[in-house]
Amino acid sequence: MPEMWHTMLSHIFLLGDLEVTKMRHSTDVERTVKIRRRIQKKRYLHGKSVYKVEKTVLTIPARFRNMIKPFIDKELEIDVRQEGGHLIIDAKPLENTRENV
Repeated sequence: MPEMWHTMLSHIFLLGDLEVTKMRHSTDVERTVKIRRRIQKKRYLHGKSVYKVEKTVLTIPARFRNMIKPFIDKELEIDVRQEGGHLIIDAKPLENTRENV
């Protein structure tokens, strides 16, 4: 067996003995979220020109899944305001819309 293979096999053997634990967040830790900005490019005039659209996304943590379930795929009326150092986002479903009925 070539010496290079012997060295490689010994490294694989040593790495196989190491047990790597997955890093997971504990459930009692308050998780943070980020407001993300994404710039989407759209072409028009058969690709001759491009315009840009900025989209803003707020990811809601999975622990709120049951709380937001009634609002999924509904049109929402949004009110965003800043009070002190806090950003407050109020969302309520629009009444009497075709999608929400």
